[in-house]
Amino acid sequence: METSPLSPPLPSLLIVDDEPDICMALGDLLEHDGYRVRAVQTGRDALREVEGGQVGVVILDLGLPDLNGLDVLRRIKQVDPLLPVIVLTASSQESDTVEALHCGAFTYLTKPYNSYELRFALRQIADEHRLSSKAARAEEDLSASEERFRAVVGATPDAVILADQNGAILLWNQAAARLFGYSEGEVLGQALTWLMPERYRAAHQTGMTRLGTTGEARVMGRTVELHGVRKDGTEFPLELSLGSGKSGGRIFFSGIIRDITARKQAEDAMRQAEARYRSVVENAVEGIFQTTPDGRFLMANPSLAQMLRYDSPESLVSTVTNIGRQLYADPKKREEIVAWLSQSGAIRACETELLCRDGSVIAVSVNAREVRDPQGTLLHYEGTIEDISERKRLAAELLEEIKVAEVTRALGDIGHDVKNMLMPVLSGVDFLKEEVHEILGHLVAKGEGGLAEAHRKVSGELIDMIVNNARRIQDRVRELADAVKGVTTAPEFKPCRVATCVADVITSLQRYAAEKGVALHAEGLEWLPVIQADERRLFNAFYNVIDNAIPEVPPGGSVTVRGQVEAGADRLLISIADTGRGMPPEVRDALFVKHVVSRKSGGTGLGTKIVKDVVSAHKGSIAVESEVGVGTTIHIRLPLTSGR
Repeated sequence: METSPLSPPLPSLLIVDDEPDICMALGDLLEHDGYRVRAVQTGRDALREVEGGQVGVVILDLGLPDLNGLDVLRRIKQVDPLLPVIVLTASSQESDTVEALHCGAFTYLTKPYNSYELRFALRQIADEHRLSSKAARAEEDLSASEERFRAVVGATPDAVILADQNGAILLWNQAAARLFGYSEGEVLGQALTWLMPERYRAAHQTGMTRLGTTGEARVMGRTVELHGVRKDGTEFPLELSLGSGKSGGRIFFSGIIRDITARKQAEDAMRQAEARYRSVVENAVEGIFQTTPDGRFLMANPSLAQMLRYDSPESLVSTVTNIGRQLYADPKKREEIVAWLSQSGAIRACETELLCRDGSVIAVSVNAREVRDPQGTLLHYEGTIEDISERKRLAAELLEEIKVAEVTRALGDIGHDVKNMLMPVLSGVDFLKEEVHEILGHLVAKGEGGLAEAHRKVSGELIDMIVNNARRIQDRVRELADAVKGVTTAPEFKPCRVATCVADVITSLQRYAAEKGVALHAEGLEWLPVIQADERRLFNAFYNVIDNAIPEVPPGGSVTVRGQVEAGADRLLISIADTGRGMPPEVRDALFVKHVVSRKSGGTGLGTKIVKDVVSAHKGSIAVESEVGVGTTIHIRLPLTSGR
């Protein structure tokens, strides 16, 4: 910023702000423009500097640590009423603006400051000071300086008007003529109210009267925004900087006027753009955010707050002070994202999990980028977050359906193969019967009838066991084939003797138990009444219970099946007791629950599930007693009548 030979030296500036960074940034900016700058951080220091008389302009923050900024402004005006004070503060409250201007502030700017606006205000102060000085010099020595003064004023690009203490126009430059449409001859001697809309004239007259009687000038030394009226009657927005001076005991007023129509249009366009941006952010379906590098929110939109179960964006921003620790299910994931951003500057569709305020976890997809200043310094991160929990759930369900379909297909293939393989087994059993009969016939022919009879008994039992179990396997394969086709085989409730069903189970498992050194017994079953039941399903239930018990019993132990009709109850009690190792309470209590899991190495838990499903299908119940080192007893209760 340069001064012309006719301009006074640039005034010394006093910055009053308690933020060292603001003081330093402003100082660098203004010193570069040629100003002499001093900075203080308290109101008391500011008053001492002003009282020293070496301050040309004060740039004042209202939020000071020791004194109220408005009080400091009033005291400065008491010390030097003509000292220009620019208020530069973070407060945007209209009451602060009105009070500051009422106290005599030259203009009111808000942080973050716009360097153009600040320079513009300083230029207005300098112009006003220059013009006021020139007007005073012109009045003191009008004959010597009037021509030069008019040349300077005439060359000024802004409209310049001089008026006397009554408001009569004394000077009117070419810029004013172009702005208002009046020639100098038309306006000289006319009242300033010529140039004002009707709504401003009463206030102007009141101010002139007050100035004449009390000397109080509320708008003097300030920049105000008003409206002017051109010769053709059209109104336009203007910015007016007022100054005053004395010469020969008379008061003169100078006004610098700028047409701010273009600026107002730009401001309106900016407000509309901001409103559109705000609407997009606030109504977006995705979460939108800005965060600091150290993990704090600068901004969050309503969708993000709702996504994370917070009452409002403000609540989210104020509550979360460490995003990595408070929001990420795995804090290391944010470190990874920050590392990716550092390498590439942006990420897309990064999937992770976030913690909600209510403790729930959601799956999200993150898009983010770095924002840096022109020097390359990282300012913040910004981006969007999409809740993909439902998408992930549907994908998991689809995968599960694919798995089930594959398992179903495999089961269908296996069932078909088992069915085909059982046919030669049953055919082979018939052939085996004939071979055994022929061999035993040879033994009888040799006179070894006793030995032949013993072999006939054992082989008959084994052949019957093979046939019976093969046919039961065929039944189960048919059920499997129906299930693959989506058909559920309903239980077939018929008259059933529990004793016969248990005897068939013991026969099937007798050889396996004998190999383990375990005895199988049935007690009191022959006296039980006939019940309505699905014999095939009961066989499977008893088979699984006894089969699971045998390996838990040490050699020399036993598994015993007992039965009775419970007194006063319309049901049977079947108790299967073993002398095995027993179970601790946590294992016992986990048996026969909805999602049973085997506690044995290599087990699947399907056996206990089959037992529970069979008992439930018969409207029965099941209970377990067990003691470590003593054994386990499983009690199955079945209704005497049909379970349907």
